[in-house]
Amino acid sequence: VKQLRKQAGFSAATFGRAVGISGRQVRRYESGDYEPPLSVAGRIAYVLGVPLDDLYVHDPDATPAANGAPEKAPA
Repeated sequence: VKQLRKQAGFSAATFGRAVGISGRQVRRYESGDYEPPLSVAGRIAYVLGVPLDDLYVHDPDATPAANGAPEKAPA
């Protein structure tokens, strides 16, 4: 989020106001100390002009469940 926010030209404080949260909370989300609820994540994506999925890192080496995909039952 921090990289996207800076690319969009927002300070943490101005971005927070646009999203409806404090600049301090923006920094907490960016540091990974807290994860925003889906409603806030949606507003973050909207203000940044990106799909919600772009806010989440997908590790190609992780298991499907770790990437948010349901695990398939063995055949």
